Amino acid sequence: MKPKIIQSWEPTYSLEGRKDQSRPPSSIGAAKCIKHIAKTIQTSSKKTRQQKISPLPIVYGALINQLASGHSPLHHHLFKSKRRLDPTCPFCPGRDTTLHFFDFCPKHRVARQFLRLQAKRDKIKFQWNKPHLLLQAPKAGKAVAEFLKATNRFTYL
Repeated sequence: MKPKIIQSWEPTYSLEGRKDQSRPPSSIGAAKCIKHIAKTIQTSSKKTRQQKISPLPIVYGALINQLASGHSPLHHHLFKSKRRLDPTCPFCPGRDTTLHFFDFCPKHRVARQFLRLQAKRDKIKFQWNKPHLLLQAPKAGKAVAEFLKATNRFTYL
């Protein structure tokens, strides 16, 4: 027994110019409905499905997304989610946020300079004193990944 989709009909007397007001409700077979939906959905080839969005490994892409959204494994976010007792940076007295990590922490000064040089070499425009804006630039993914690796802050990279 095939399931049937029943279309209900209510008269639309308030609309002028409707000629189908006396049409009875129709029933549509589920198979016909599925075929219609399958035709309207665009299918992609196997080759396009296998293409990567980014050439970076998934671990780096996930971490960059977390840092850009503020939901990162830095102490400030872990403190807000009650996974850490102290929101401060382990290297200085500042709050351990994405902005602090990319722009201000003195521990990562050398890696930050290398990030700026790499972005300049790749011709990525950003404000020189705000390297955290590179998180939003898709072309800067490789440079940001190298910065994250150079800081040795995330042990799983």
